Amino acid sequence: MKNKIQIKVIKYYKEDGITLSKSTNKYITTNGYKVYENLFYKYASLKKCYILLFHYLCEKMDESNNIVHTANIRNGFIKYCENNTSKLYSHDTIKQGFSALKSVGLLINYNVKRDFTVNPRHVFKGSEK
Repeated sequence: MKNKIQIKVIKYYKEDGITLSKSTNKYITTNGYKVYENLFYKYASLKKCYILLFHYLCEKMDESNNIVHTANIRNGFIKYCENNTSKLYSHDTIKQGFSALKSVGLLINYNVKRDFTVNPRHVFKGSEK
């Protein structure tokens, strides 16, 4: 469910005491996933970082809800947080986040240590047809 949409970015600035605006168009790619409301109680025991990680994983998962826990995923999340939240998280914090998400049932780990599935009872990505 990827879509490319155009948004208008408006920046305001003052010049000689007058507020002016400058607008530019920007194209962004959106990843869509549906979150069912039956998961929100699971957030109660999670740190904010782990909730951010969960939603980042939802954006990155494939249409079968699978995600592979690699250094690239951790680096991507670190860069994402740095650019969007000004927070810096370590690889160890992210590894702890995977464990925490697994312990509350938001991630499922079947056999291989680094292969995870975002629990399809809580999140859906793909076509509902």
